[in-house]
Amino acid sequence: MTDTNDTLRALIRLIPPARALRESLEKSLHLELYEGTGDFAVQSFQGLQAGVAAVTADPVGASLAIHPPATATDREKVSLALLAAGQLAAYLEGQTGLGGLGGGGKSMIQTAPNINNVNIIGGSPAASDRMIETIAKAVGVEDEPADPVS
Repeated sequence: MTDTNDTLRALIRLIPPARALRESLEKSLHLELYEGTGDFAVQSFQGLQAGVAAVTADPVGASLAIHPPATATDREKVSLALLAAGQLAAYLEGQTGLGGLGGGGKSMIQTAPNINNVNIIGGSPAASDRMIETIAKAVGVEDEPADPVS
């Protein structure tokens, strides 16, 4: 029974780094910050996968090994490592019964301004004009004649 408990503990300890790698790679791709990181992404995943292989002889864990082609770009390497890291995290969560606990939440990466104009009540037309001017300056829009809303 001790071997099973030790194996379970070892697999549980690998969940946070697998999740962190998956999240970092996802952000790297979304923000296009992957230049020069392809080899590191692949090595990081291979280290985690080797850790799983050292703990368990399950062929599913071993099958997650990745071997990008020599001609792969950094984007392709990071994409491959992201796909594999997601699969490895899911495998670890499934093996330990800890799926979805304490992590894996979706993060939103916003790359453009987000303006939420919700029912401004009691404001004067002058206040609305000042707000529109402030927003236009913030986003770099030149003064343009407003189209009347009918």
